[in-house]
Amino acid sequence: MMPLYTLLTASDWTEYVPIVGAVVCGVIVLIAFCVGLKKGARRVSWGGLVWAVAACAFFLVHAFVLVQNDPLKAVMTPVAEMLLATAGASTAAAAKVGAFLSAFTWALGCAAVALILCGVCTLLFRPKTKLVKMHSDEIDEEGAEYDDEYEEYDDYEQFESRKAVRRSGYGTPSLLGRLLGGLICAVNTAMVLAVIIAATVFLIDCTSLKGVFAGLYNQQMMNDLVWLTANYALDLAMIGIVIAFVFKGQKEGFVHSIASLIGSFGMLIAVGVAFYLPFSGLPIPFLTEFVDRCVSLSVTAFSGTLADFAPIIGQIMAGAIFCLVFVLLILLIKWLFRKLEETVEDIAVLHIIDGVLAAVLFAVIGIVVIALIWAVWYALSHYGLFNAEVLFTDNSTLSAGMYTTMKEILSPMLSGLADMIKGMLTF
Repeated sequence: MMPLYTLLTASDWTEYVPIVGAVVCGVIVLIAFCVGLKKGARRVSWGGLVWAVAACAFFLVHAFVLVQNDPLKAVMTPVAEMLLATAGASTAAAAKVGAFLSAFTWALGCAAVALILCGVCTLLFRPKTKLVKMHSDEIDEEGAEYDDEYEEYDDYEQFESRKAVRRSGYGTPSLLGRLLGGLICAVNTAMVLAVIIAATVFLIDCTSLKGVFAGLYNQQMMNDLVWLTANYALDLAMIGIVIAFVFKGQKEGFVHSIASLIGSFGMLIAVGVAFYLPFSGLPIPFLTEFVDRCVSLSVTAFSGTLADFAPIIGQIMAGAIFCLVFVLLILLIKWLFRKLEETVEDIAVLHIIDGVLAAVLFAVIGIVVIALIWAVWYALSHYGLFNAEVLFTDNSTLSAGMYTTMKEILSPMLSGLADMIKGMLTF
């Protein structure tokens, strides 16, 4: 019996893959169009459409501005020189990083314009949901007020402050709304399929699967997909990551996000700092006096076999007290943010400002995530574990530029780290 790999590479079944793939993608897009046709444009997600608009805008900027005469490059090149000053990079490297910073700024600008348009359209056309305080209960047959969910409230004050959902704009969509909904759903699905296809092409082109699908490379469609993927896929992904984080931020809200961060990471940081301070020896008068007092009480209280551990026990006691104070402080701050969140929900202007701040915060988080991904890729390439440069070409402005930036920044650090580890092993 022939091995499966030999059987697959010897057959000509790959000539049907593009046809089958096109039919499957067409059916999926058609189903998405029907779903959008039913829901209407106001009720479907606009994320994929915003991503497509931002990406198309950036690629147009790339074709008509970046390639010809980029006005931002002259501004960003000195910024790149300052950024790479400690790394000792050359002037040519600074020029490349400056070109990337310019292109990335243009990409963020295109994403911002698309998101602003989406925000304006959301305010004008999207159905709205609002929590409104219930001022009265329903009336039963005997004229008495009642609430079926009364038993679910902990106390009468919570029962009195309960809120009900009020919806507006959820009417039956018009014919135009249905058609637009179908188109938007089709675009959203097409963007998701583009990501799946690009990931598949990466997997085939960069692994041993290339031998299995060798017949595909005899077809122009496959060669076009490889070219498009290498030149545009990762740039498209970078824009998509930023937009996805912005949508997440708009959904969560700035105040709510800060409150959640304080409630989760704040507690961990508070506990860590609380038990670090007594052992840190920092020259802070109040801290020193308080820790010395706890150690003195511990030495007085413990005797016998525990006498040797009394100073450490005293420091732990001081840490426990600090921990209690910090945790109470975190809970107070979290409660204040929750109250602020309720105020923001009730005032339209504050709600808009909250959404804008959240969008900016999560956009920064998205940029940091992108930088970390490319940093890991370069680190793996630096140590010869993975060649990330096969994933893109020089025409991929954002991806190639980010890789060059990570190379100039991380190369001295990683080389120094390797030398340090080598020296430790030699010693």
